[in-house]
Amino acid sequence: MRGLKNKSKALIILDLIFYSLSLLLTLYFRFGDSFENSLELHIKDFSIVIFCWLILNYIEGLYSLRSMSKDGLIVSIIRSQLINIIFGFGYFYLNPFTNITPKTNILIIVSIAMFFLYLVRRLYFLNKKKNLINVLILGEGTEVEEVKDFANEKPFLGYRVSNTTSINNITLSDYDLFVVENNFDQRELCEVLDQSFQNKEIVNHSRFCEDIIGKVPVSSLDESWFYNNEVGKRDYLYEVIKFLFDRFIALLLIMITIPIYMILFPFLLITSGRPFFYSQIRTGYKNRPFRIYKLRTMKTDAEVAGAKWATPNDDRVTPMGRFLRASRLDELPQLWNILIGDMSIIGPRPERPEIIASNLEGKIPYYKFRHLVKPGVTGWAQVNYGYGYSDNDSFIKLQYDLYYIKNKSAWLDFRILLKTIKTVVTGVGH
Repeated sequence: MRGLKNKSKALIILDLIFYSLSLLLTLYFRFGDSFENSLELHIKDFSIVIFCWLILNYIEGLYSLRSMSKDGLIVSIIRSQLINIIFGFGYFYLNPFTNITPKTNILIIVSIAMFFLYLVRRLYFLNKKKNLINVLILGEGTEVEEVKDFANEKPFLGYRVSNTTSINNITLSDYDLFVVENNFDQRELCEVLDQSFQNKEIVNHSRFCEDIIGKVPVSSLDESWFYNNEVGKRDYLYEVIKFLFDRFIALLLIMITIPIYMILFPFLLITSGRPFFYSQIRTGYKNRPFRIYKLRTMKTDAEVAGAKWATPNDDRVTPMGRFLRASRLDELPQLWNILIGDMSIIGPRPERPEIIASNLEGKIPYYKFRHLVKPGVTGWAQVNYGYGYSDNDSFIKLQYDLYYIKNKSAWLDFRILLKTIKTVVTGVGH
């Protein structure tokens, strides 16, 4: 199946080519006969700058086909390139290790590249309305309708999706890809399998849903999922890298954020009083309880009646608490949880054991599977869905968490980290 990852990588490679060509064109037309000397002077620093520009483009979402919008494309490109210009100026004018200050070159390079960035994406949107891969989902249900609607609303993903509960009166040769839902009739499935001899691709619904939406449908889960996706899939190098990365970043940020605490504490004392910190028992790795630490954002009597879901406009949150939550500064004490090994930077958000026992375990199948990895400050569910305020939100987030557990890698962690940076900086999202 043609994955969205390959399509996103193609956009990244094209952007790299565009920026490189823009650099060459700018230097050629500006310096003419001294082109080779100017290229030698610029190539090292601009290699670093262009690499960082690609990262900034990624943070903006220019490579995320799932969230890309044709209507918001021009705004995203202009915004991202303005940020790239600011970064370029900062790099060359604040960097003591470079002796060039190419402000005009930066403006020209970004302007040329911006045209190509917009053009290729616009053509991509237009072309993807044609030559779509015809997909037939063999099955029905809420999850089938969700993935079908998602794909059909975004034709630039490359699919035209329909579904059926029976292949009677269906011309199978009209379809390029068959997606099989677990409970589809096995006798009719045998007829579909014959299509594999006609070079037609057949995948299960779970894989298609993961590729299109980025989450694991709960209907695909059974007891074997645990063995196939956790016990049988251990990447010890990744685990060592993540262990070292978590500790290094936590220690570094603790040292950096000490001055922030010095500024926050007087405001907290005036507006909210003491205590400054708040702790709760949460469920962690392999269902082990641990104590999580946060800056207090609610009134001291917020839970005299017991634990309950927070809501978007919760009247228990103090005015200062709203600022702390919006800026994510209330999460700073969790760096200590990372340092001592209770949490990771990337992972499912830990939930309270009372809510799990009373609300979630009985209603959401296999909810405990999300505890197969350490909980995190941010995660795949957070950057794709946000905070949860209800049982239904937890059900949706579980599917994203399971996707992370199944596909966890250094690259996926890096993508989550970049998406988190955008959320924190822009305040857009949760």
